[in-house]
Amino acid sequence: MTPLLLALLLAPGCDSDTGLNKLEPKLTFSPAELHFGDVVVDYTELLSIEIINTGRVPLDVERIYLQGDSGATFTVVSDTSLRISEDEREILEVAFTPGTFLNYADALIIESDDPDLPQASIPLTGTGVDAPTPDIDIDPITLDFGEVT
Repeated sequence: MTPLLLALLLAPGCDSDTGLNKLEPKLTFSPAELHFGDVVVDYTELLSIEIINTGRVPLDVERIYLQGDSGATFTVVSDTSLRISEDEREILEVAFTPGTFLNYADALIIESDDPDLPQASIPLTGTGVDAPTPDIDIDPITLDFGEVT
């Protein structure tokens, strides 16, 4: 082997494992967090998140779950395991049903076969509020129709 050929073969950054042509799934999602805002106690608000595979091979979402102990406050309405083809997207729906007048927070965890992001965490927040009451004034308060036949 000539010295020049040996130098080229041993040169740093010239091996076949540089990762330039790796075919891997890539998990992307939008939005980065879900803010439900003010929701009337015992009512349900639904929000959606897009799970996108920007990789070059199918993405396997193995598990979707809630990190915290929020009970029935936040729930995942959609499938909790998905296979998403390259350059495709799936819609995931999350429900928020506050049980009382508190601020709630949790995180939605997505586990997938993306080697760069095997576990994604999406913050969830919402507040339980009282239902609005109407402001009604009646004048006069009573009506007298007199004697009616």
